Amino acid sequence: DENNLYIYAASSSSNQLKAQSTIDDNAKFDITYTVSGITIKAKGKNTRNQLQYNSGSNIFSCYSGGQQAVQLYVQAVNEKTLNISEESLSGIVGQGATEIKAVYENWTPTTFNWTSSNETVATIEGGETATITPLSYGETTISLSASDGTNTLDASNTCKYSVTVLPEEIKLYISDTETYEISLGYGSVKFQSLPKVKILPEGSNQDVNWSIVSGENFISLANTRYNINAAGTAIIRATSTVNSNVYKDFTIIVTPNVVESLSVTGTPSIQYTSTNLDLTGLTFTAKMSNTGDTVVNTNDIAFSPATMPSEPTENLEITATYGEKSCTFNVSVEESPKGFALLTDASLLNAGDKIVFARRDKGALSSSLSDSTSKHITSVSTNYLQSDTTFLTIDNVMYGEEYVEVFTLGGQSGQWTIADSNGTYINAKSGGGLEYTEGTWSINISSDNYATVKSNTASTYSLYYNSQSPRFTVYNNTNMLQIEIFYMTKSTFDSSVNASMVSAMDWARSFNDNVITNCDVTGVAAPNVSNWETPFDLVTELDQTTLNYLINLAGNRDGNLLEKSIWYYDYIISKYGDTYVNYLDRNISKSNPINIINSANENIIPLIVIVSLVSVSTIGGYFFIRKRKEQ
Repeated sequence: DENNLYIYAASSSSNQLKAQSTIDDNAKFDITYTVSGITIKAKGKNTRNQLQYNSGSNIFSCYSGGQQAVQLYVQAVNEKTLNISEESLSGIVGQGATEIKAVYENWTPTTFNWTSSNETVATIEGGETATITPLSYGETTISLSASDGTNTLDASNTCKYSVTVLPEEIKLYISDTETYEISLGYGSVKFQSLPKVKILPEGSNQDVNWSIVSGENFISLANTRYNINAAGTAIIRATSTVNSNVYKDFTIIVTPNVVESLSVTGTPSIQYTSTNLDLTGLTFTAKMSNTGDTVVNTNDIAFSPATMPSEPTENLEITATYGEKSCTFNVSVEESPKGFALLTDASLLNAGDKIVFARRDKGALSSSLSDSTSKHITSVSTNYLQSDTTFLTIDNVMYGEEYVEVFTLGGQSGQWTIADSNGTYINAKSGGGLEYTEGTWSINISSDNYATVKSNTASTYSLYYNSQSPRFTVYNNTNMLQIEIFYMTKSTFDSSVNASMVSAMDWARSFNDNVITNCDVTGVAAPNVSNWETPFDLVTELDQTTLNYLINLAGNRDGNLLEKSIWYYDYIISKYGDTYVNYLDRNISKSNPINIINSANENIIPLIVIVSLVSVSTIGGYFFIRKRKEQ
């Protein structure tokens, strides 16, 4: 209590709680917290040792049990603290002392004891505020204890004190060379590391500031390097940050490396009309005035012409220029193959160009758009698209068994519009997925030929390939696969792609699925009649120009899908006679009687066919014939 007396359990035979000036085990209590309350129990031998409340007598005493548990109310006592104001300081020999302070709370110390762990480096003396005197290079630890006459505390932290020596001289680490001769490489800026210096005497601060004394036109400083901008002589200076009277100058002499000649070796690749110059197979070597023969990166050479002419040309002369020197070589320019080339440079794109989205290592090409609310571009797997494929023929893309969607670019670079084959624009939705609205896109190509097709409407979304659910659509993360683009210029597409063939391809694909895959052309089995008639519905949707094209197209068993379909069409009509209606009205010679499969009951029945030429004059006429059969 306030009289410095201590309560204790006073008896084993009676309920007593007394006070005494000494502390023994009966005055030491264990306090236990449980769900039912607090137990306060003395540690001594007296057995009536539980501090409890007797509600009948309205007193607190020590009992063996049976009374009410007490409640405790704790008054917080602020903790005494002692700290050193700084945890790290530095000083320089001969440059004066450093001040440091004691910081304390909840008490008032009257004496302060400062110590330095290494008094050869620095000493300390003082009271609440003390001074550190630096003596020699090194480090020491400053500690503190304080007392108010009753209590003594050690500071909870220490201070690391570092001592350096005032710089007197700057020297180079490796040698005393103060002049550097540098050869200026043609075509690029050179970078050199600044000289590595050491400041004496030992223990001096090693920090320096670099500056250009003269020759700012020839060099410039950048962090720990200097940039060579032109031939000439420059002087740079290293100055101590703590003693500006200590510095050292270095001379940089930059000599020009002049191109004396340029030559080319190797056999040039065949070039193709309206494409960029292909430098595969060629090596360009420049003879330099300082460094001799040097192989030159073709990106540093200017070529004229850099784009091949639109017409085939024999022995087209190309001029290569590097520095002030040039050389020439001849190339042959052939007609560009008709098809879709892998896009390696986004600057090649123009409005009207046709593009196909791809992921080569997955054999995936863009197909039709899904009908879902959040649309995506479905993908088809092909066996002609490989990881190293750089060109897709028109037959593969336009006339193959799988439907490949060809998109059309509009607008301009950075603001492209993308439309499907029906002329309907596609755009990115802000929440993901595609929709049929007009929007713009940016297209960029990386060095490994991957395309970033980024929406300007939903700026965080770009077109990716999802290999888990094969499709092309927009995502706002990079967990999906980057895509590639194959493209064909508008002029090449317009002059190479037959619109009638494109229109007729739906019929050809249906004919392939329903007839060709079910027909053994050895004659053992004939196609089912209902399968034969299924593609007819697609023919009725063709315009007369496309229909005439189909009527007159020559079949080719080894040609594209449309030519192959016509070959099978003619073969079946010729071999099996009138069982299959010649709904294309093609002029086909029919063969002798054979057995065929009847679509109604699949029984084999004999037919007698007269060899003749049969012609159904119009598609409408076929409708009449089919109606009569149904009746």
